[in-house]
Amino acid sequence: MIVGSNSKSVNQTSSQLITDWVTSHVYTANDYVRYVTNTQLYVCITGHTSGTFNTDLGTGKWALVNNQNLNIALSLVMG
Repeated sequence: MIVGSNSKSVNQTSSQLITDWVTSHVYTANDYVRYVTNTQLYVCITGHTSGTFNTDLGTGKWALVNNQNLNIALSLVMG
């Protein structure tokens, strides 16, 4: 996984579930989603109603979760 400057570590104390990203959904900061097209994990930076993922990503509404903390995020799903 390539991580750019817009990546963010997963908060180890987060109780948020990881869901698949969908359009026309209200997201709040620190929501975690999996973008189905590239299977990458992202965290919401700023609350918004989703439009087109690439547009939302390009305007800084999402950050790629870095690979180092991916296991922490996955543990939130697995319990």
